[in-house]
Amino acid sequence: MLGVYSKSDKELSINKEGILNMNYSKKDPSKEKQNHIYIWGSETTEELTNLIMDNEKDHRHSICLLIFSTLATFETPKVKKVFLRLKNLDNELYLKLEKTDLLKKVGIKPKWKFW
Repeated sequence: MLGVYSKSDKELSINKEGILNMNYSKKDPSKEKQNHIYIWGSETTEELTNLIMDNEKDHRHSICLLIFSTLATFETPKVKKVFLRLKNLDNELYLKLEKTDLLKKVGIKPKWKFW
């Protein structure tokens, strides 16, 4: 497990050693607690996108932070693909991410707006 987000506490916990050692594992539901979102490292782009979209809007930004924090170091293309999918699925969330440096850090360049 690379990281977890507690929906009740609204806190992120990151397994730094697991990330540095690229200690990815398959999802293990027996180790998961209710109201927690886990990143194991073996998730597909579609699974990560569903993980975001299957949760309430007030948790989606934190789940994006969890995905970025756990996977962006070694899985940047996967994270980029997930964030690009959000543009069509939840544009409000995408615009919120656009205001941070997260999109830039995974290689998504902002579109210039001319007025």
